[in-house]
Amino acid sequence: MKTSRYKIDPNKSRRMMQGMPIIQQGEFAKILAQKAGVNQADALACVQAFPRAIRDLTVQGYVVNIDNFGNFFIRKVRVPSYSYKRKVGTGMKDAYAFVFRKVKAFATEINDILLGREKDD
Repeated sequence: MKTSRYKIDPNKSRRMMQGMPIIQQGEFAKILAQKAGVNQADALACVQAFPRAIRDLTVQGYVVNIDNFGNFFIRKVRVPSYSYKRKVGTGMKDAYAFVFRKVKAFATEINDILLGREKDD
């Protein structure tokens, strides 16, 4: 029987970002598979497809809503333009910002868990 190379071990040396340990996508897929009751390969395939699916749908003009989590969408913005050759501002230009807006209830739930007001399931 093949064993998974992803083990959830708090003592394992991990890469860090801003002082916090990073869970890589393979390990995240293992955790997701356990919570969803599916196999790890299927969960990993979903995790890998997620960014492309969000990108494709938002570029087509959709807002992607994940219940009790948040919304992904693209917003047109105006940003300053600068000519490095002439070293002068050239006005404003259009750009697009990728946005994630969390659901307030999700943020409240996280605070409740971290502040001990609610038990994690």
